[in-house]
Amino acid sequence: MIWSMYLAIIFIPIFTAAGSFTYRDITHDGFAGIGFLFLFIPLEIIAILMFIIGCIGGIKKRKIKKQNENLYDVPL
Repeated sequence: MIWSMYLAIIFIPIFTAAGSFTYRDITHDGFAGIGFLFLFIPLEIIAILMFIIGCIGGIKKRKIKKQNENLYDVPL
């Protein structure tokens, strides 16, 4: 879960911006660099959504695990 947080929040925007600047320098066209940046914005949104879904799934799994532990704590 920690790695997905780093990827979604820190690394993906950095890599997208770096790729955009590199593409701009290769083609010598600023509009191409901006187009590259807008092309990869949906990937950033998808990564952030995957992180949120992973957090929700982890919370639900933890609740289910606690409920199952409580079921087996019945004294005999």
